[in-house]
Amino acid sequence: MFFQSMLVFFCLAHGHSHEAFSPQTKALYEDFASSSAALLQKNIKPPSGENQRSGAALVSRRFLTQLLRNDWDEILSLAAFPFWLESKTYSFPIALRVAWEKQLSQKRLANYEIRGIEVFSFEQMKERFGPPPERLKQLLSNRRNHWFAVANISGKAAILVLQPSTLKVVAFHD
Repeated sequence: MFFQSMLVFFCLAHGHSHEAFSPQTKALYEDFASSSAALLQKNIKPPSGENQRSGAALVSRRFLTQLLRNDWDEILSLAAFPFWLESKTYSFPIALRVAWEKQLSQKRLANYEIRGIEVFSFEQMKERFGPPPERLKQLLSNRRNHWFAVANISGKAAILVLQPSTLKVVAFHD
């Protein structure tokens, strides 16, 4: 099943038609296409005005909680694409899921806990933490109007970037 999923993803990513697939793989493609479309259609109604920061904090906590639980449907519904993860950009939900599962497969997620989340504008983040390090400049260069959630996960920092218009997560870095 995993290899069929990767075949479907590879073919789609490289512009191949699904018509050449076997009946079983065609069914997998149709399932993938419908679930991806459903994920991309889901929208969280963002709060307006001053409540947007608290909304960004709630979405960030929900995203991280589901990440620690491996709830991929929920994680992907809270993400917007293209998604930036650790210096790479992912255009499709299945590609992001595969990358994240690979990264997290060696970690005991049950041992991690979210100890706190603070949300900042770009200017507030720069004022509090100084200019961004070199490895994050690419991520931050065109997202000055986004929300930045800095989470403490068992003593380690994680940064989530959220679109202000949808409050969907567009980037993650730890």
